[in-house]
Amino acid sequence: MPLKPTTTYATISQINGPLVTIQNVKNPTYGEIVNVLLPDGTKRTGKILETLEDKAVVQIFEGTEKLDVLNSKVELTGELMKIGVAKHMLGRVFDGQGRPIDGGPEIIPECYLDVEGASINPCRRVYPKQMIQSGISCIDVMASIARGQKIPLFSGSGLPHNEIAAQICRQARLVQVSPKNDAGNENPENFAIVFAGMGLTHETARFFQNNFTQSGAIQRTVLFLNTSNSPTIERIMTPRLALTTAEYLAFTHNYHILVILSDMTQYCDAVRQISIQKQELPGRKSYPGYLYTDLASIYERAGRILQYNWFLGVETSEGVKQIGQVNTVNYKIAGMQKTNLNDLYEMEKGKKVQIKDAGINPEFAPKETKDCTPQLIAQIDSAPQNYTFVLYPKENQKSGSITQIPILTLPNDDISHTIPDLTGYITEGQVFVSRKLCNSGIYPGLDPLPSLSRLMKSAIGEGMSRKDHQDVSNQLYYCYAYAQEVQNIKQIVGEDAIGADDKIYLNFLSEFEQKFLTQGQFENRSIFESLDVAWGILRMFPERLLQRMSNEVLKEFYQPK
Repeated sequence: MPLKPTTTYATISQINGPLVTIQNVKNPTYGEIVNVLLPDGTKRTGKILETLEDKAVVQIFEGTEKLDVLNSKVELTGELMKIGVAKHMLGRVFDGQGRPIDGGPEIIPECYLDVEGASINPCRRVYPKQMIQSGISCIDVMASIARGQKIPLFSGSGLPHNEIAAQICRQARLVQVSPKNDAGNENPENFAIVFAGMGLTHETARFFQNNFTQSGAIQRTVLFLNTSNSPTIERIMTPRLALTTAEYLAFTHNYHILVILSDMTQYCDAVRQISIQKQELPGRKSYPGYLYTDLASIYERAGRILQYNWFLGVETSEGVKQIGQVNTVNYKIAGMQKTNLNDLYEMEKGKKVQIKDAGINPEFAPKETKDCTPQLIAQIDSAPQNYTFVLYPKENQKSGSITQIPILTLPNDDISHTIPDLTGYITEGQVFVSRKLCNSGIYPGLDPLPSLSRLMKSAIGEGMSRKDHQDVSNQLYYCYAYAQEVQNIKQIVGEDAIGADDKIYLNFLSEFEQKFLTQGQFENRSIFESLDVAWGILRMFPERLLQRMSNEVLKEFYQPK
């Protein structure tokens, strides 16, 4: 429903790059979508970025070329930017504005959602648990990703972050603890990828599209590809389109979504470019002061939300007897808005449904409503008059989740740069791509020492990965860090001057990098295979040197099976 009636203005006063300033505008709305009508009859789309009294600054998506100040008109639509979403978006490829570019038909939307999303009640957030398996040993064993976590990949110019992103998209899935079901007892078919590429070259965009298509991963993936020659404003909208799609699949269709955003450095540069054009006061390195807030509006859209399924029942002397399930419409507030039912109808015969909590919140005050779904009216109308009908919630154990892996290319490999610095404040760890390891011929070149997953402890262990997982990770960290110290000492004093134990660490350094950190682009290791590879390397140490492991784990796993 429009915010206000459509109004057309012929009061363009200034054009500055892709920005157009309009005067004498009545009640402009921030974020409102506008149509720009050119003298030749063509139409372009834009978005209001700033309002001041009767002025509005509009960013034109298609650029301002051939725009005539005197003869062009601007139509305010009264609508915020929305995207039509549907379950069958899986397997499709879109541009940065959400238009199909794979030659397939247009999407038939199931609903339209605001691309800015909605704030999530912190009390409804569920602590991220259960592990997502990337198929890459260094990530899975030493920086495990929890379902609902946001963890960035820090890379550099010329490093293989695109190949790593494609590999994660192909291989990522929920951990399978048993052949029948995974750690969370979820359907593994409900795992999907949403990939958003920003500022990509045409070659890189073709790489992702062809890679996913040839590997078959496209069937469970939604791709949004923004190329470097696209308008700047499109680069800002691309991650929001992707996240809105992910939210719909996760919280309406109970999918577990992994969102990969590449490259957030290009996104931040676009934010800076628009800020400069708006003549805003610059902050660190010319980025606007609100960059932290802007990044948080993207990163904080990851997580798990406590959702409820609602049921209708009748109160009997033995308790509440269930009649049927009630479907909710708005996935954002399902479980919070007690009367949010499909197509509300007034019940006949004056009967009422009493809404009360069924054990989730004992202090919940019972309420009454005459609203009910038509599919339940027949059952209600045929029941005796003296029945008390109860609408009650049960926690949805199969609700979806959104996990984020934003990819950043560090300018000049500087991890203290504004973008990774602000990202680190918001996210829950990082995975670091090392130029030194990549130059040594090691792929994917992930360095475990600066890498960290702050939520790893809640996603691993018995019942979620394997009981030895934490001990193996701790021991690998210690051995790799100490081995690098020994390597530095050896370069000073020579190999003959170091002890026998230190020589074992030197052998470990070589074996660890060649067998554990090195992995093929199409080599998919399960977490159990990765742990077995780690044990194969750690067994070169005598038990007395494996001090980061418990006796129970050593007794069960140290001896070769």
